[in-house]
Amino acid sequence: MRRYIALLLLLITNTCMAQDSTIQWDVTGTAVNLFFDLGSAALTPATKSTLDSLMYNDALYKGRRVSLIGYADMTGEEAANKTLSYKRAKAIANYLHSMGVDTADIDYVTGLGEITRKNNTPQAIDRKVTMVIAQPPAPPTIKWEDTGRLVATVMFTYGEASIQNQSRQLLDTVTAILKRKPNMRVRLNGFVCCKKFGNIDQQEVKASGMKYEDFLVRKADSLSLLRANVLKNHLKRNNIDTTRLRCTGYGFRKTETIPIHANRVEVRAVSE
Repeated sequence: MRRYIALLLLLITNTCMAQDSTIQWDVTGTAVNLFFDLGSAALTPATKSTLDSLMYNDALYKGRRVSLIGYADMTGEEAANKTLSYKRAKAIANYLHSMGVDTADIDYVTGLGEITRKNNTPQAIDRKVTMVIAQPPAPPTIKWEDTGRLVATVMFTYGEASIQNQSRQLLDTVTAILKRKPNMRVRLNGFVCCKKFGNIDQQEVKASGMKYEDFLVRKADSLSLLRANVLKNHLKRNNIDTTRLRCTGYGFRKTETIPIHANRVEVRAVSE
């Protein structure tokens, strides 16, 4: 009997280890790629194992929001691949529902169609759904550097230019400081999280006539600058002279070392 129990415990331990090893996070630590067979939207055993592991290891839980973005490789017709990519994302959503994930916790389910390749060669890694898992929000921060200059971090919603509610009180503090120090000039530096910073429309990419990587850079720069300007307009509405404010968008190029909480605008005093 003891030998049976010991064997059972060993089997459970090995199973737990195997489940954990199936989770392959991307470099940002915010997304998991779930792969499919050629031309299929059926979940493979490996994909099911990954999803089970995410639940088992509490990477998914009630209130933690996810987004599902489906893709296809270049095999077949473009319209069919668009449909297939959505079906893949929907299949993941259905499986999450079956495991108890609330509909309200799935922000969106979309299919972006085929991933184009320069050499027109289909790649197995393109048959996937990218699950973006919202990270626990970083607390808004404000501090004074050794030089006495203000540094504040205002957090933004993933893929959007909307200020997170948790940063509202911090903004009130920043506004009060700027009013108390009328000669203080600041830079508003916008950032996005890495290359997976939002929902990229493949049709928009094609219409731009740009290479995909170049399009990502431009899109990220635009979103990060928009975030900075949203903050600028907020301060303007609170009677802060905008000539004191300078906006810059850095996109994702300076955020690789801090990917999880990179959806932000930094308020940095440069002079008084």
